[in-house]
Amino acid sequence: MTTTATFTRLAIITASTKRVVAPDAVTGKAGAPVTNIASLVCTPLIALDNMTTLQWRETLGLKTLVNLLETFTQGDLDIITGDTLVIGSAEYPIRFVNEWPFARLDIRHQLIIEALKR
Repeated sequence: MTTTATFTRLAIITASTKRVVAPDAVTGKAGAPVTNIASLVCTPLIALDNMTTLQWRETLGLKTLVNLLETFTQGDLDIITGDTLVIGSAEYPIRFVNEWPFARLDIRHQLIIEALKR
């Protein structure tokens, strides 16, 4: 995997991800989220504009008022829709993961995440 100098300068946020473990076979209850990726770097969170947010809310079937944000990561990371992105003490549900082609040997992912409006 290659890393461009531009991405290195932009990816200044250290984060981690959590994933809910599979439901218990006996009780059927899902466990508490556990750390899936302990450390990754991503670009700062950027709020999507109003039109893009409306389109994503419709696509994802979101019924609550949310702020949708995006960030980019680099590498072939095990991040899936439904994981939680953790930055400091803040947790953001990951609503969509999109492979973002950049260069022939460079894998990046666009993460669309949710922040509840308060």
